[in-house]
Amino acid sequence: MIIQRSEHIREQYTTARKGRSVKVEGRQISTEELNLRIFTRITVTCVIFDECIHEFTFNIIQRMRQHTHIILPCLVFIVIFVMHHVSVMVQYEHDKATKFRCPYIMCSKSTQIKNDEIKVAAKSNTSVKLHPTEHFLTLFTTFDPNMEKFVVYNNTLHNWKLLKPDVKLVFFSDDNKLRTHVKSIGWDVTLRIPHKSCNGTPVLKEMFLKIKSIFKSKFYAYANADILFDRGLLNTLHYLSKFHRLYYHPLLVSGKRMDFHIDRLNTERISGYTDIENLIIQSSMSYGFAEDYFIVNSQFPWKIVSDVVIGRSMVDNYIVYMARKNRNINVIDSSATIGALHQKTDQRIKIKMGNCNRKIIGSKFSRHMISRGNIECAPWETRNINNEIAFIKRGMFTTVC
Repeated sequence: MIIQRSEHIREQYTTARKGRSVKVEGRQISTEELNLRIFTRITVTCVIFDECIHEFTFNIIQRMRQHTHIILPCLVFIVIFVMHHVSVMVQYEHDKATKFRCPYIMCSKSTQIKNDEIKVAAKSNTSVKLHPTEHFLTLFTTFDPNMEKFVVYNNTLHNWKLLKPDVKLVFFSDDNKLRTHVKSIGWDVTLRIPHKSCNGTPVLKEMFLKIKSIFKSKFYAYANADILFDRGLLNTLHYLSKFHRLYYHPLLVSGKRMDFHIDRLNTERISGYTDIENLIIQSSMSYGFAEDYFIVNSQFPWKIVSDVVIGRSMVDNYIVYMARKNRNINVIDSSATIGALHQKTDQRIKIKMGNCNRKIIGSKFSRHMISRGNIECAPWETRNINNEIAFIKRGMFTTVC
């Protein structure tokens, strides 16, 4: 009825606009009078509609008061649904523009590197140019010779020497005889440990800051002294250094290790790349919670990291978690392109005070939060595709992320 009436009024108004008078209720009326009638009806209709809205709202409020126990959950659900829908739509538009799968909970402007830049960098043969007094990578470690078979540490000292001249090798120790031995093998610099905690254990952050204050380098790295590297370490870093937008933001590169029991070997010396690559084929990859090396650039904000010590639980997952928590840091999983061989033996001494990092970090970080420092949660990763390194956005994450 209302629709029919409205159509009739619209027809009358259209006729009147053509300059003709119309017949309404048995008499001819002018355009001006018709406009006045239409305006009056519209006003009355708006008043009636407004009253209906008020009545409807009043009834809704009355019903809400009677069912307060379900109103709040419903409102929360609606808000979450709307936010999720908006996020997905924004991410969908981003995916269409970049053709990159980037989970919207992990995206940030600092890490949205364009496909065009990746293609250009992949074809380029030039990495970040070095200053005459600048090193490409400064790599350091430290160890207690009483903790493990010395053959393990000796393998590492000789293996890392193969990384020169691209790498500046630094060894931290307060043992003068040990520092002399390391220097005799061909390492560049030996330094005293700048700061200790947990019953005399080196603090990782302080060693990084000490290295950074002495050497100008494109990358700075720490690795446990039982880790042997293949050619992938330098190849991966040279590849990543091509991405100027990536490099000039805070950066953390880490990865899973390959475990191998060296007690099964007939030889006591493992140092050459060929030896390591053959052993990596025979080894098994560890879980993503075991991260034995950390590579950063000069922009990495060490102020966000507590004074955790090396060789104790949670240090690796804590650092990766803090980097992931800071959206301005590009965290990269290099497990697929950097071969990090972990030398296992039966004679390693069990460490006392294994939970001291837990006390340093404090109670504000639960174990569940720290578990998100699994390197498989890194938003970026490097892959080996057709014997070439590729840098991609991670498409799938483990459940702990």
